[in-house]
Amino acid sequence: MNECGLKNNNKGFSLIELIVVVAIMSLMIGIISLSMSLLFGAEAKSGIQKLSAQLDEVKTGSMSRYTEDLTFIYVADPASYDWAEKEGYYVVKQLKTMKKDTSTGMPGEVGLGVEHRYICKDNVAVTFNYDDGSGTIASYPVVADGTTSFTIRYNRTTGLYDDVTVGATLLADGTIDSSVSSISGSVPSSITMVNGAKTYEIDFIKETGKHRWYLVD
Repeated sequence: MNECGLKNNNKGFSLIELIVVVAIMSLMIGIISLSMSLLFGAEAKSGIQKLSAQLDEVKTGSMSRYTEDLTFIYVADPASYDWAEKEGYYVVKQLKTMKKDTSTGMPGEVGLGVEHRYICKDNVAVTFNYDDGSGTIASYPVVADGTTSFTIRYNRTTGLYDDVTVGATLLADGTIDSSVSSISGSVPSSITMVNGAKTYEIDFIKETGKHRWYLVD
């Protein structure tokens, strides 16, 4: 009772009510964050930036230390590979060097190991686009476990694109079998990543061995 003879009714919030309010706010924040991510294509932008950085790293390594083959691939079943943490897109880098074969006296490539880098989630649609020279663009979407993938090597002396394979297969030990290919020796005109309302692209400049990424729309 207060001094006016009325009952006080300021119990405040109960613990359950607070938990419900926090849960609702968390859900709303999650929905808003997802909507913003889809609207601005955050995952595609992150993926295109990471892939561009990996291409730069491989080119630098190929011209200064050893040969590096970079394969961009989609892993649908990470449980099949010891190194894959989750489903999504990865680059697999096979490091090689030239070494003299003591039995033949001829130089040959020797493997130095394999590196794996996670690029982006599986909610990004990735496509490799090829110009056949007549202005016709052929597109190859990247699908599960190497059915369509992209392997590139830079020339150690010139820094130009040396060899490109599309369709290389990811083996259980994490290495790449590039003998299975649908296209070989052809540099794609671009790689496209789409997430939500945004499209990002990497253009390959064949004459210089360089590339650039940008927002398409």
